[in-house]
Amino acid sequence: MAKAEKLEEAVALLREQILRGDYGVRGYLPSRSILEREFGISHSVMNQVILQLQGEGLIASGNGGSKRLTVTPPRNRVPLRDVPFVRFLREQGLEPVTEYLEQPERKPMPDALAREFGVPGGTPYVAGVRRDGTKQMHYRLTSKYFLGSLIDDGTLAGMQANDKYDAILDIKNKHGIVATFMTEDIIARLPTAQEQELLGTVRTAPVMEVKRTCYDRKGGKVLWFNRIVLVASLFVFHQDYEGEALWKEEAVKN
Repeated sequence: MAKAEKLEEAVALLREQILRGDYGVRGYLPSRSILEREFGISHSVMNQVILQLQGEGLIASGNGGSKRLTVTPPRNRVPLRDVPFVRFLREQGLEPVTEYLEQPERKPMPDALAREFGVPGGTPYVAGVRRDGTKQMHYRLTSKYFLGSLIDDGTLAGMQANDKYDAILDIKNKHGIVATFMTEDIIARLPTAQEQELLGTVRTAPVMEVKRTCYDRKGGKVLWFNRIVLVASLFVFHQDYEGEALWKEEAVKN
């Protein structure tokens, strides 16, 4: 096989492995010598493979002078709100996989969580932890916390039986309660050891943590909130604003 054909074949194979998630999210590639043996190519051809995939943004050099290479799958723009995450993944041509890591259950609030809700410690609440992504890659972890008074036994049973169950729609239909005000706090940080394991990341790969709190009205009662941890290398947050409406709103405030 000609050198150009070997190069093209090796690039295609390594690209496929990265996009398939064989090396995780921001995971390390095997050493060059291992890849050279796997693909049956020379050191010089391997260098060309790396250069090409670096140019495509799929491979990055290690931090701090490390010679190890990490994979950097393409980023997707994530809307901050209004578009369900599973629907967003489908719009990107991906097949979503959602699973509960901790089944929703009713329990008494610890004091720290009670302060978030502005209620006494020990107040009942319902919580569950979910992981979203595809078969090849994990994208985010979501912890959902609801006031226990909003989740009756039927809603809880539905949440436990179906990881796609819409508890918020249930709350609206059964109680006539909707969240009319929401805040989002976003920070970037390094993942915990548990998050590394659950998301398939490495310690040096940042995550974005979003705390989304929903209220019955501005300055009112906290109804529920989500704590979302996303792999930072995969996403860019954005929010679209309609200029005229935004300026009118600001003019009224001022």
